[in-house]
Amino acid sequence: MNTLRSEFKIGVLVVAGIVLLVLGVNYLKGFNPFARSNTYYAVYDDVAGLAVSNPVLINGYQVGQVRRIAFVEGGQGELLVEFGVEHPKLFFPSNSVAMIHSSDLFGTKAIRIDRGDSPVSALAGDTLLDNVEDDIAAQVAKQIEQWMQHRQHYLQHRRLSAQADLHAYFEANLDATSTRCEWNDYHGHSRESDASHCAIAHCNG
Repeated sequence: MNTLRSEFKIGVLVVAGIVLLVLGVNYLKGFNPFARSNTYYAVYDDVAGLAVSNPVLINGYQVGQVRRIAFVEGGQGELLVEFGVEHPKLFFPSNSVAMIHSSDLFGTKAIRIDRGDSPVSALAGDTLLDNVEDDIAAQVAKQIEQWMQHRQHYLQHRRLSAQADLHAYFEANLDATSTRCEWNDYHGHSRESDASHCAIAHCNG
């Protein structure tokens, strides 16, 4: 009898420890099971790696977390994301955007609520507008691509400018050589160097 009581107590302590561990881990992740919260939804074509328990942010401050992700019934692969905001007195416009973005350099996803401009506030249970922001690696790649395009245009402009300068230089020398040849022909004499210049000019002509 005493053995059964001891085993029962040990079992209760183990279960209580597991429950406390789960609650503690979720609390450290930002989920408070005892806090009042409002539930909102958003539908995405691609959640870009978003997972349950990822944070929900407003103005960079965590106000809740993702609770559930499931396919829309009867849809074509769209994903319904349910998330909670643990501040019932926190209001934001009904046309706010639930933006999935990378919250750190490791690519951890989060929902960032970008406030809209509607005078009407979103209510618990509403479905917000959705959007997905490029991750940090994609943003860096875009910036590098833009820089490369700008650099390519700059080099092309410099090449065309150099070609135009060279063309103008040769045109000016050619006109000067032609003028000297005409002057020598008019006066009936020319130096050897002038003759070579004239020959070049006539060949180019």
